[in-house]
Amino acid sequence: MPTSSFNDIVQNILEQGWAMLGRPSLHNANLEQLSEDLLSGKGEASGVAMARLILDAWEASPPEKRLKYLENLAHDFGPDRERVEKAVARYNENPEEKSLWALYQAAEPRRQELFRRFNLAPGGTGAMVNIRAELLDYLKEKPFLKAVDSDLMHLFSSWFNRGFLEVRTLNWDTPASVLEKLIRYEAVHQIGGWDDLRRRLEPSDRRIFAFFHPRLADVPLIFVEVALTKDIPDEIVPILSDNRTILPAQEATTAVFYSISNTQKGLAGVSFGNFLIKQVAEDLRRELPNLKNFVTLSPAPSFASWLKKERAAEVPAVLGGKLKKQLEILDQEDWATDDKKKAAARKALLPAAAGYYLRARTPGDRPIDPVARFHLRNGARLERINFLGNPTPAGMKQSYGIMVNYLYDLGDIEKNHEAFAVSGKVVASGPVAKAASGIEKYPAGRRQRRPAATTVARVSKPVFQEASMTILIATSYKPVEWVEHFKTLFPDRNIVTLGEPFDRRSVHYAIVWNQPEGSLSGLPNLAAVFSVGAGIDHITRDSRLPDVPVIRVINPNLTVRMGEYVVLHCLRYLRAVDYFAQCQREKRWASKPGAPYSGDVRVGIMGYGVLGADAGAKLKMIGFNVAGWTRSRHEPVECVALFSGHDGLDAFLARTDILVCLLPLTEETRGILNLELFGKLAKDGVLGGPFLINCGRGHSQVEADIVTALDTGVLQGATLDVFETEPLPQDSPLWEHPKVTITPHVAAFSSREHISKSIAEGIRRIERGELPEGLVDMRRGY
Repeated sequence: MPTSSFNDIVQNILEQGWAMLGRPSLHNANLEQLSEDLLSGKGEASGVAMARLILDAWEASPPEKRLKYLENLAHDFGPDRERVEKAVARYNENPEEKSLWALYQAAEPRRQELFRRFNLAPGGTGAMVNIRAELLDYLKEKPFLKAVDSDLMHLFSSWFNRGFLEVRTLNWDTPASVLEKLIRYEAVHQIGGWDDLRRRLEPSDRRIFAFFHPRLADVPLIFVEVALTKDIPDEIVPILSDNRTILPAQEATTAVFYSISNTQKGLAGVSFGNFLIKQVAEDLRRELPNLKNFVTLSPAPSFASWLKKERAAEVPAVLGGKLKKQLEILDQEDWATDDKKKAAARKALLPAAAGYYLRARTPGDRPIDPVARFHLRNGARLERINFLGNPTPAGMKQSYGIMVNYLYDLGDIEKNHEAFAVSGKVVASGPVAKAASGIEKYPAGRRQRRPAATTVARVSKPVFQEASMTILIATSYKPVEWVEHFKTLFPDRNIVTLGEPFDRRSVHYAIVWNQPEGSLSGLPNLAAVFSVGAGIDHITRDSRLPDVPVIRVINPNLTVRMGEYVVLHCLRYLRAVDYFAQCQREKRWASKPGAPYSGDVRVGIMGYGVLGADAGAKLKMIGFNVAGWTRSRHEPVECVALFSGHDGLDAFLARTDILVCLLPLTEETRGILNLELFGKLAKDGVLGGPFLINCGRGHSQVEADIVTALDTGVLQGATLDVFETEPLPQDSPLWEHPKVTITPHVAAFSSREHISKSIAEGIRRIERGELPEGLVDMRRGY
């Protein structure tokens, strides 16, 4: 039995609507008044006719009239403010589901309903795609039009959902109207006419797929061009060559997605959902079971422009000083043809490109490269960066020839997609990650520090309803045990870990230690980040850390333990414990002449904050001669000589026999414990030479310099609780050095119970509108 299509039904409704309304002149149509009439009308037939009239009148209007209409949509078709105010008042009086739903409806801009009515007209969907294409041209000049664009994007994200798209394999028998669009819309590698198109369609080692939407019948939205090969390619020229040897499809092991083009400007930024490429890969695998690898050979469209800005910046966001210097080779015109210069460029460009993909971010905290966002969202892994992968003039201008391979491992696509969608993580191969890690992570002066936090705003209810707030445990060490402690302290709240699904909008607090890069981004209601330790460098090294207050632990239990540790090891050196232990091992009965008195030993504490002051007070009680040094000026401390700043450092070191480091890690303190500093310590002390105790941060010390200082007698001994890499690598010379005492980052090891209670009190103080203890001044880094 024949059935009518939806388009036939709509066309019939349209004709009846014209019969009722009559069809006015398009050139004299008042678009704004017609839009008001459309919104106030009730009948569907007349509404469809009026919607089509408005769209036709839009298309017939000159550019200035179309722009005026867009401006009118922004100014006069937003939410009804009076209606919103009344809905807010009703919700405040009675905050139940019914009043909340009424508020939601009132807050919706009127133009969204207008666009939905446009969509019912024949050809309405395509017409609105064209309207947005024109709107995009005006956004930079008229940013207030962003409101209209946001509403269109909101609707398009539903209308062009992946579930509506149909994928088809194109061939030489595909209607010419579709193939002509393929030639016109190819955005990555231009198709030079019908003969060139035939070479991409007919051979056994080539495939082209297209995605269609039912409301845009023969208008392909996305083209995917595929080459079948034996290996993962690193260059585009052989793929596009007219003279290549055609490979029988059954011999191919690799499917290469070498061109993916979005054909509609008006759909720019619309994701179409995820797993588009997975469907193409699955279709290919069904046809050719011999295929093992599914990869792309993708351009880097923003790389050259990004790199030029980085190189021009006084304080680059990603590039370190050394790499920035190496990239000067690109200023020489023959760098890509001279073998020696090409090698130097390769050495600089590959890590720069790795930094671009793994560290450069948009203001929305996503990778800056648009192609990367597409493939990562679809579940790919950044597999390989190819030097001079596209040496054509266009490729050199766009990316200095850089191309990349994204790998679609069909078993990992969903996992990779979740990692990117949830935390923005870029899943990359080992070589790519290693290349990025070789860049100096925080060159001097690079990090733009945030202003000091002086207040934590009281968050108004009902947003801050306790039962709805989630606490996120983002620690790398036994997170489940932290969950149990906080469930006891906050029984009415949701306590979650990174390893489980949760509503990211509900998270108000994150409790962290060595959190994964970017795991705290995308939490729109995050109010504060709490460290489970006294240090915060493990938090701030996350380049995507949200701009919220950071609070370190100020806990009596932790403070006492740190003081105990410092006193213990100062007494070890005072009473020559290591000497007598050696005598015992050798069964040798021997005293140590000239045993000093505590008052004769000068202890210098670098970092005289809460921990330093407590340790200093304990040492003073025993009788040690104590001095402190701080990076900035400090209030005088009774009975303690206090030095500060660069000018006071040398004098502080010159009077120190036992150097205790409790400094936080900042750009100024990174690597401060080095051979030059050790050489400035006192050489005339009663202990026969200086000793080092570092229970601050591992990256404050240069471990190779410590070994050298010990071997040359610049230092007599070292007690180290923290290290550049933790756990300390098995091949580190520190393990077996006779003058080194190693403890595994336990100096201030406090119980979870004490730390949890301290953090819980900090949360309660924030919710009372008070400042929590331990609030970090982000300008100083501690």
